[in-house]
Amino acid sequence: MKITQNQLRQIIRESLHNNIPSTTHSSKILEENIFKGVASWVKSKGASGREKLRYFMSSLKQEMTETREGAQILVRMIKGQKLDSAETAFLKEQAKDIVSGTFLLGLFALPGGAIATTALVRVAEKLGINLMPSSFQEKP
Repeated sequence: MKITQNQLRQIIRESLHNNIPSTTHSSKILEENIFKGVASWVKSKGASGREKLRYFMSSLKQEMTETREGAQILVRMIKGQKLDSAETAFLKEQAKDIVSGTFLLGLFALPGGAIATTALVRVAEKLGINLMPSSFQEKP
């Protein structure tokens, strides 16, 4: 006999109302594979999390490469070599990326910073402001 969602809700309500420990019904619930759907959901979210981690790591690698290139251009500029307009534009963009990345990393390091950073980035996007470094921006 399978337990329906309504029956499960009724069992939980009765347990809460009568102060019956939930462990008395837990074995029956587990035997009926109620949590099979939950397990598949966790598995799918795990795959999504792995994909997001892969995206983050590749973006971080790209940003570090761009920062290294920007440092090389900056050294050439300090030595007095002339830069063309593309190099100057790249250097300006990389400086913006470093500042925004440092700000977001500092905010993230604070207690509750993960939530605050996510909220700030989302609000800024709604206002048409992009706070993410260029490597972390979604490519069209």
